[in-house]
Amino acid sequence: MKFTIAHEFDCDARTYWEIFFDLDYQKDMYSGLSIKERTVLMFEEDDREIRRKIKVVPQRDLPGALKSVLRGDLGYIEHNVYHKGQDVMDVRIEPTLMADRFKMNAEFRVVTLGPRRVRREFVGAIDVSVPLLGGQIEKLVMADVRKSYDQAAVTTARWIAKRTRG
Repeated sequence: MKFTIAHEFDCDARTYWEIFFDLDYQKDMYSGLSIKERTVLMFEEDDREIRRKIKVVPQRDLPGALKSVLRGDLGYIEHNVYHKGQDVMDVRIEPTLMADRFKMNAEFRVVTLGPRRVRREFVGAIDVSVPLLGGQIEKLVMADVRKSYDQAAVTTARWIAKRTRG
């Protein structure tokens, strides 16, 4: 299943990325997303890229029927490579459960629309290889991702407004 999630903001691309990588912003954003655990497993930066690996565990839990079959927590590891000067970050999601049956790859882009206007786009594909249920799981995951991005957009807009006002 292919997907696109987009939000527009009143800033330039440089301001967007500066806020995006601000640790206080990240704490604020994740606090609004009902995240039980967020651990940076790896962070490397050089002249060309920023590479991150982040473990995220949401507060929600597996449904009772699945708990007896699946062991572990309902989380994922997000692998990011931000390409400096290109306004693009490659994203790969690796779930902590059923990683061999779940593929999610995307690009996180910031597109300049005008002098003080950008569109953040999260564009990619998800594939869940579970007979009879894969498509339903994909839809459920994407509904949750879309809800999280909508909530994150509210936080991002607030940080941009605060930054550009003063």
